[in-house]
Amino acid sequence: MGVGLALLRWRGPLARRLGGASDGDRVLPLLFGYFGARDMAVGVVTLASTRPGGDVPRAVRLQGAADTADAALIAAVAASGRLSRQRATAAGALAIVSAAAEFATAARLHRSA
Repeated sequence: MGVGLALLRWRGPLARRLGGASDGDRVLPLLFGYFGARDMAVGVVTLASTRPGGDVPRAVRLQGAADTADAALIAAVAASGRLSRQRATAAGALAIVSAAAEFATAARLHRSA
């Protein structure tokens, strides 16, 4: 949730530094803000899933689905020309690797439950 808060709070500077956004770009800061809000929401769901009766594997699968959606959003923003190919490749790869790890973790958690 801390990363999500940072992405929301400093979406403009992070979009410029990490995403290469120009000063007038509104799309990349919006995307970083979305990632922040999404990370915070997924964090709350994950924490809630640890309570009695919660479904931790389901929450981890939700994280994987969110990261898969992130990869698609990154591809769309790159296709629009707002994100360089190099940055899009790195960000997309991170999202895909994260999603794969989360889906694998959810499957292991489900089997051990």
